[in-house]
Amino acid sequence: MNRDLINRLADEFDALDVSAESARIAEVQAEIERAEAAIAKAEARCTEIARRIVDYRGPNGRQVGDALLADPDAGTAAKAGEQIADLEAERTSLRAGITDLRRRVQDWSSEIDEAKHAALGQAARLAQPLVDAITADAKRAAEQVIECYAALSALSLGVRVGSIAEGQLRYAADGIMGQGRLLSWRERLPGPDEIGDLLDRLSAKGDALLVRRASSVPSPYIEERAILIAAAAARR
Repeated sequence: MNRDLINRLADEFDALDVSAESARIAEVQAEIERAEAAIAKAEARCTEIARRIVDYRGPNGRQVGDALLADPDAGTAAKAGEQIADLEAERTSLRAGITDLRRRVQDWSSEIDEAKHAALGQAARLAQPLVDAITADAKRAAEQVIECYAALSALSLGVRVGSIAEGQLRYAADGIMGQGRLLSWRERLPGPDEIGDLLDRLSAKGDALLVRRASSVPSPYIEERAILIAAAAARR
């Protein structure tokens, strides 16, 4: 990994200023907490109202009587006792307020998410060069895996050796080539000249060592599919 790039990114992360976003998140979080406390208080009152409505047995005569003695207006006195309509109106009003506060909490929560996303976006933009560098390293390593697979495959075709190692590399190579993978798909891979030259030395020794030099080898997916097809045909 590029140590200079990592050190530079460390300095950039240290210098990254997201204090404005953090301050806004703290402010909004305080508003959310106030709203949630108000919602809890209103819900408790709604529960109390529901209980009173269930327990309601009509106006409190003593309260109305006391009001009649204090005020000659009978209409005013009649309102002194607890009324179902008043309780229901209060509950309806509280529920409307709860709905509004919940909407505000949702909006504030979205604002917090946006602030976090903005701050994270700044860090992500700074980190992108490191992502590119690591990906480039991975592609170089993937190319080396492909070269190793082609070399072992060519050697295995020539002198029937290294089948286990070749199989291991086949699965590794298959996982790094194709759509959405590190390397683009290739139907065939070039056989390394170094391996070919080695095999030619054996072929020159006569009929007992007539080995085949592979100028190219099939890509692992193609070879794996051929193996599966042959196995399926054998079972028929």
